[in-house]
Amino acid sequence: MYARHGGFTVGRMRTATAIVLVMLGSLVAAAPAAASPWFNVSFLYEPTTRVPGAPSGAHVLIAYSDLGDPNRKPKVARQVQIVYPKGTRLVTSALPECRATDEELTQRGHAACPPETQLGVGQAEVTSGMGSPQELDEATYNAPGNFIQLLTLKGTDQIVAVLRERVHGRVITTDSPPSCVPPGQPPDCAPFGEFAVTRFEVFAPPPGIPVTRSTVTMPRTCPAGGFWRFEARFRFADGSTARRYSYARCKRKPSRAAR
Repeated sequence: MYARHGGFTVGRMRTATAIVLVMLGSLVAAAPAAASPWFNVSFLYEPTTRVPGAPSGAHVLIAYSDLGDPNRKPKVARQVQIVYPKGTRLVTSALPECRATDEELTQRGHAACPPETQLGVGQAEVTSGMGSPQELDEATYNAPGNFIQLLTLKGTDQIVAVLRERVHGRVITTDSPPSCVPPGQPPDCAPFGEFAVTRFEVFAPPPGIPVTRSTVTMPRTCPAGGFWRFEARFRFADGSTARRYSYARCKRKPSRAAR
């Protein structure tokens, strides 16, 4: 999604049988019940550089919560878009691309994509509303015109979901169809509803790996206020929408008067 690191070695994955989950970037979310007044979603985007015109990686964190729900289960985000600052360039062809199909990714997992196409790693936490939350591991791969998110049960090779984040201009879009708690089936997922994402976090590249090339190039200028603005747009299953903003400090060129 964001930047490249050197060839990370990953094992071959098998198809999960225990959980069916579709997520965002992006970033699935919760059951389609009405949220309480205490529902909230937060968004953080931290580029790895403050220098205008430089390639950048990122740390992205999205969290959903609803303290007013009896099961602490937030509502579903059917679509999540991340809008980059004006002037940002998102070019997947800048780095090697994984051309595996969704079927190949589901069958072969990480082995379906060349190691050099992996951009980052992350974690997600999901809840069914019954029992303890389930933790997942995430890996992001570069692909033609999109970024692939591969989710597995934490510490295992069991594949939970394959998601694609579409790149258009400076906007990344992830759509999330229902992800039912077994034995439920779409569209209503009765009797137990959907899995709900409570936290989604990605580091691209992984911490400690420098960015030399990237699919993301920051704007050539830093705004007068000294911050770049990133926007997250959410569309939920109940028809509601939300927007959240994250601000990252950037370096401004000194004015002539200051020289």
